[in-house]
Parts: sequence; C-alpha cells; structure tokens
Amino acid sequence: MKTSYSHDIHFFLNRLRVYYEIYELIHTLSGRLFEMGLALILGISVAFLAAIFSAGYNDKPGKTKNN
Repeated sequence: MKTSYSHDIHFFLNRLRVYYEIYELIHTLSGRLFEMGLALILGISVAFLAAIFSAGYNDKPGKTKNN
C-alpha cells in the first residue's frame, strides 16, 4: 500500500520530468530558430552590402551620359 508521502514524491518526480522535457524541446527549437535567423540576417546583410558597393560602377567618374 502506498502512503501519501510516496504518492507526493511520485507526483513531484513526474512533474519534474515533464518540465525537463518541455525545457529540452524549447531549447532545441530556439537553437535551431536562432541559427536559421542568424543565417538569414547574415545573407541579407551580405546581399545588401554587395548591392551598395557595386552600385554606380558602370560609368567612369565625371563622364557624362551620351544620349
């Protein structure tokens, strides 16, 4: 026969296990989202900087357009 004390310990340990599994799930998902978000931000930054530095290099400085 289980006592009330052993039932309380069993209940507490089950809750602790559930909380730990939820923590692991959140930690795994947040790590993956952070990596994906970081890669996306870096990719957009590189594309934006490449567009900035490559803009305006079609003509030589001081040369007027021939229409």
